[in-house]
Amino acid sequence: FYKFFLPELKREGYEGIFHPKSRAKTMAESDRKHVDGCAIFYRTAKFVLIKEQLVEFNQMAIEHANGHEDMLNRVMTKDNIALAALLQTREPCWENGAPPDPSQVAQPILVCSAHIHWDPEFCDVKLIQTMMLMEQLRQLQESCGHSLRPGHKRS
Repeated sequence: FYKFFLPELKREGYEGIFHPKSRAKTMAESDRKHVDGCAIFYRTAKFVLIKEQLVEFNQMAIEHANGHEDMLNRVMTKDNIALAALLQTREPCWENGAPPDPSQVAQPILVCSAHIHWDPEFCDVKLIQTMMLMEQLRQLQESCGHSLRPGHKRS
């Protein structure tokens, strides 16, 4: 990310955010740079980053286990994450037609990239991770006081 993708895309007018999978925290610094993760890139002329949020499914499983062994044994052991970015549109985003109301130029948009567990034998884990992700996205949207519906005015 930092040695190739970010520098290359910055030359084209993009910025990016990245978080490695949770296991990177337990590794030596030299090994961390080889851990995959989630990244989001956006064109800085058209979008501004308002907030980013990392979702670590193993940590959420611990928080929500409530003594359920399946949550700990099946979900917590998976090294999956998601990364969300709350962006806001800038005027150049509307170059093909501005919104009718100039006050609506700065629209929020929520973007997410996720590593959900891959194994077909763990379809319950995929479902739980997806439910946890949707809850985190809802909380992110609510904490920023934004509605993500186009043209919706802040309350």
